[in-house]
Amino acid sequence: MYYSFFKSVALLGVGSTAVISLAVLFLKGWAWSAGILVGGLWVFLNSCFLYQLLEISLHPKPGQNQKILLLSIVKFPVLYLVGFFILRTRVFPVTGVLLGLTLYFAALGIVWVRFNLGKVS
Repeated sequence: MYYSFFKSVALLGVGSTAVISLAVLFLKGWAWSAGILVGGLWVFLNSCFLYQLLEISLHPKPGQNQKILLLSIVKFPVLYLVGFFILRTRVFPVTGVLLGLTLYFAALGIVWVRFNLGKVS
């Protein structure tokens, strides 16, 4: 179940981010469009690493300490420093980056509601 949920969120999140980014490319220009893509990609990578860490903790196997350490090092300091520098450099409009993040979280909410309503039926 967890895999299909994450896959649905990833597909809807990446798809909606790409479509909106393409539309914004014609309306606002490349910087806004790239900002939306960067924001969506950042939250996608963040959720991928979080999913992997949750999967390891829910189904522990011997010898996974190195994988936990590597995922933790990549997710927490590296990914968050990259996010800081994305916002700090102002290459992309902050609003565009936040729109990319918001689209992915909206996809998460839509898939979560769909999965929960699917259990009731």
